[in-house]
Amino acid sequence: MSATQWTAILTVFFIAVISPGPDFLAVLRTSLSRGRFAGFTVGAGIAVGTILWIALTLIGIVSLLNSHPVAAVVVRLAGATFLIFYGSSILYGLWKERAAEQGKASAVDEDRYRETRKAPETAAENASAPEASTPTASAPDASARPDSGEKTSALTGEPHPTAGAPDATAPEASTPTASAPDATAPDASTPTASVSARSWWPGFRLGLLTNTVGNPKAVVFFSSLFATIVPATITKGESLLLGAVLVAIALAWFTLVSNVAASKSFTRIYRQLNRPIDIILGGLFVFLGLMLLPWDALF
Repeated sequence: MSATQWTAILTVFFIAVISPGPDFLAVLRTSLSRGRFAGFTVGAGIAVGTILWIALTLIGIVSLLNSHPVAAVVVRLAGATFLIFYGSSILYGLWKERAAEQGKASAVDEDRYRETRKAPETAAENASAPEASTPTASAPDASARPDSGEKTSALTGEPHPTAGAPDATAPEASTPTASAPDATAPDASTPTASVSARSWWPGFRLGLLTNTVGNPKAVVFFSSLFATIVPATITKGESLLLGAVLVAIALAWFTLVSNVAASKSFTRIYRQLNRPIDIILGGLFVFLGLMLLPWDALF
């Protein structure tokens, strides 16, 4: 390929990648809600989806799908269903979280009401209760004779020295009683972070499905612009190099998005406004899914 063709392909692809769409929204929301690593895994899934699109375009399958209207309708239906489902799941999660918060608030209010009702009754009971009398029993006389069971001296009447010997069964005061450490107690040096929290598969799967199934922009780009710009005389080596460059561009862009979105300033804003932000993002996914539906073929 010539330098002009390379420039045209890379420029068009870069504009298509950075323009807001389902891929961008998926990386943005995942990075805000789950952190930088999760956002990066979504970007990695999008990059792998880009590889699949390039391969399908170069071998002619994308053009074959466009030449068969039924296949194109099926692809659009699948993409629209995925986008609507993903957006609806975001909105449903917000509704479920809201209901749980309301349930906790009502339980706290009920407990406070019960304590308020119980406080006067407790005060009345305390006021009517008789004061406890102070015990007046005197301390035992130290000079009193010991019990009849004790052995006493025949001359002085004092206890026999053997009677006051300490009990052999009693534990010595100097003996340490600290028990051995519990074997079931967790070791302080053991990391407590869950491995599943760093799992890459959920984010990777979301990025892959968003790019391959739920991205109408990718369908339009690879079926029309990309297939038109790429020359038919492209060699296998150029195809591999082109695919590697396009994947690197996509991965670099979405890595940048995940790093920026996971920064402290953005996460602070998201924590304060997470509910309206998620409502907007979830609504955008549903809107894109509705726009992708082939209404003319369905009705």
